[in-house]
Amino acid sequence: MTPDLQPKTFYMQAVREGLRAHPVAGFDPDPVKAILHVPDSSILITLVILGYPGETGELSEKHRLSEESPRKSPLGRECPNRRPSDITRGLNTGTANLIVADRRLILVGAGHAHLTTIANLDSIVGAGVSATVTSLGSYQYYSGMGPGLLSGRYDPGDLRFNIRMLCERRGARFVEGRVVGIRPGERRIYLEDRSDFDYDVISFNIGSVVDPRSAGLSGADSLTPVKPVHRYFDARCSISNSLNRGSVRLVVVGGGPAGVETAAIAVTLMTQGRILKRFPARIRKICLRKLKSLGIAVLEDHTAESCREGMVVIRGADRVPFDYAFLATGTSPPRLFESSPLTTGRSGGLLVGRHLNSTRFPEVFGGGDCIDFEPRPLAKVGVYAVRQNQVLLDNLRAALSGQPLRPFEPQKHYHLALNFGDGTGLSHRSPYTLGGRPAFWLKDRIDRSFVRKFQLYGEADEVVRCP
Repeated sequence: MTPDLQPKTFYMQAVREGLRAHPVAGFDPDPVKAILHVPDSSILITLVILGYPGETGELSEKHRLSEESPRKSPLGRECPNRRPSDITRGLNTGTANLIVADRRLILVGAGHAHLTTIANLDSIVGAGVSATVTSLGSYQYYSGMGPGLLSGRYDPGDLRFNIRMLCERRGARFVEGRVVGIRPGERRIYLEDRSDFDYDVISFNIGSVVDPRSAGLSGADSLTPVKPVHRYFDARCSISNSLNRGSVRLVVVGGGPAGVETAAIAVTLMTQGRILKRFPARIRKICLRKLKSLGIAVLEDHTAESCREGMVVIRGADRVPFDYAFLATGTSPPRLFESSPLTTGRSGGLLVGRHLNSTRFPEVFGGGDCIDFEPRPLAKVGVYAVRQNQVLLDNLRAALSGQPLRPFEPQKHYHLALNFGDGTGLSHRSPYTLGGRPAFWLKDRIDRSFVRKFQLYGEADEVVRCP
């Protein structure tokens, strides 16, 4: 029997025996295993409380009103109270309908916009849904702390989540691999290893990439893209090894927020136009002044044409030597959607409407950098993905139970927070700006607070060493 059918069969048998079965949405498996004497080698997937229905007259007034008021199923559907016998008669209401339907949910990617859904998969699986999460690895890194990983301010354990354990401890299936094909008409996805999975509802949160080919300079493969974030740690290890042999010349190509943060430990930052060109002039001036105080040469209006033999060749025949170079020329969604029947937006991302689902296939959802938001363009920044968390969870539950969706309403101005690598930073949300150590303290506090919500299995204590 498949894992998703086991709890459903259990619930139905309990009802036939005159019992009530109530799945526990959240529990710590380790102490539960100790109390129930479950072997350490076993994985505790579902916890269900069994009991006989009692008399509501024995309850306090508060709990009696709660018991007799209209209920909501674990997937958000409001339904009237029912006796156990109602379910065995096959009423098509509430959770019973969902269990019989055997719905299939797939989350592709474990980015910031999916984390709340992943953390609540136990309630979804407990309602009879088969849930699968695919990701490129067992760990997901928080992008907001990536440049700090390069500078040594943070270690990998400070900013990564064990996605595999988050999924498996909640009864979901975790599949490590890359999705390379989508057939929305058939409701099926294909992985790089040629395996395929069917779905009823699916959501994508696969982030963005820095594609060397889109940078428009030859030899860009010799530069290290700033995404995915774990590459910052790989670069830190390589640079540390090189420093043992002498000084290292670091160059950053690109003048957006990621380029400016990465340049804080570099020698040269070059950009085709102005740094932080989408932000107010005073923000750019603050950053230019800070980079100069750190000894960073900022080359604005310098177009890199090629990279070869340890040199970045700039239009006009200037050359900038480097030992290690980063590419931060902007991000774009992976090309997965462009090769599918799904409608895409201007950047090549999945085109979604105000409910974060596809404008053509409503059972397809998405969040974070991999989408294009049809109501208005959104910057490719993590703050929007973080704010999409609860909306995606609510709408995936609603889609699984046939309920109305809620809209995502992005804020007009978002919070720009920069880490300059020396314990100082910049915090800006129009019209307010904060600099220096208080700005970094604020950014660090916000970042760590978000990360800790999803670090449930000792990730912060894990030691990751350079190869």
